[in-house]
Amino acid sequence: ELSIGDNVNAVAVNAMVDKLSVGCESGTVKVYEIVADCRVRELASYVCEGHSKAVSAVAFAPRTNIIVSSGKDGTARVWREDECIAVLTCSIKDPKQPPPKRAQQVLVRGCGFGDLDGKLIFTVASGRKGKAFLSKWGFDETSNQYQCIERTDCSPYPISAMSISGDASTVALGAVNGTITLWNVEKWRGGKTFS
Repeated sequence: ELSIGDNVNAVAVNAMVDKLSVGCESGTVKVYEIVADCRVRELASYVCEGHSKAVSAVAFAPRTNIIVSSGKDGTARVWREDECIAVLTCSIKDPKQPPPKRAQQVLVRGCGFGDLDGKLIFTVASGRKGKAFLSKWGFDETSNQYQCIERTDCSPYPISAMSISGDASTVALGAVNGTITLWNVEKWRGGKTFS
């Protein structure tokens, strides 16, 4: 048994099964080394600090140990070891609607990689109520930064869970109303919705 010392909101294991990433209520991401027989070293190999609110999701890039984390502070962060190499600021502003009278807290409840090397990232953000927005971020070699390539509303309800298929062709989105939508990445639109 591993004592994290914090409430755990998200976990991820890397492709080599030698690292465990833990997203915590305190806004930290702790990374542990997995040793023989699936035992985990008691002390974190490193701690990623930067989210100002709870972490909601974590994921490893398949070919690297780059981690993406998303939080209730409206951001997704990209980590190389304990260094934050990018901050992706997510938005829930609907360009088709007038600005809300009162700003909502942006909750980035899902994140993941859309390629093997960590150069394509998906995030899903919403407020506590209202539409959710799916974003695709690509790494721009010229500016050495992630840029938002596409962003669209993906659900009339907040999304509480997200998963990406191994071939990155489909994003599964679980909404607070009990529905799951399979999002077609190539066509950049929702497909089948289950309730």
